[in-house]
Amino acid sequence: MSNTNWVSDQLHSILGLSDATTQQYLISLARDSKSIANLQARIYDDGLLDQTSQVSEFITKLYCEFGPAQPTP
Repeated sequence: MSNTNWVSDQLHSILGLSDATTQQYLISLARDSKSIANLQARIYDDGLLDQTSQVSEFITKLYCEFGPAQPTP
């Protein structure tokens, strides 16, 4: 399963639906965020998703998968 399919599946589980635009927007937010907390704030402040434990877990995994790469020492 590709990473984008995972995002789609998670959105379907959380929202009951998924579309490519929302999926790509959330991936873009993850790529541009400086931390998990920053990504959470952006998603929650915009009202994109409700604050639940399932959503929090999704955001953490989304950031870990698509967030900026950590520099190697």
